[in-house]
Amino acid sequence: MTEEEFAWALDRHSIRLDVISGVNSVILNLECLRENFDEALGLLIAMLAKPEFPADAFDRDRNSLIQTLESDRQDPRKAAFMLTDQLSFQKGSPVGFGYDILIKSLKEATVKSLRKYMKQTILTAPGACITVFGAVAPDAAKQTLARLAKEI
Repeated sequence: MTEEEFAWALDRHSIRLDVISGVNSVILNLECLRENFDEALGLLIAMLAKPEFPADAFDRDRNSLIQTLESDRQDPRKAAFMLTDQLSFQKGSPVGFGYDILIKSLKEATVKSLRKYMKQTILTAPGACITVFGAVAPDAAKQTLARLAKEI
């Protein structure tokens, strides 16, 4: 499914999908009407199981992030914050990495390496948790989630 098709499907079914990521977590927030619950979960699972990363969009976003980090490196306040993180966190933690390592990693990143990362981390996270709330029948939600989880 292309980016445009995915956006059209979300809009057509009045589905809102937000992705919030941090160093140690990713939160996927999915909001939809009750009658669109199965379709919404199907789109979410499709996004996770078969992510599309068009090369031009990947390069654009990666280059934008590199430029932001290069700019931040020149700001004394942001550089001091990064140094504090480096001194405070383990070297194995992304928070403990400095600008040079982050920029080098981004320059080396490829669509293939991003897909591999997603499959190894997001899709198989040992602490993964799904919370469903709202006007959805719990048994129906469990059945839908179980069915869709098999597709990952």
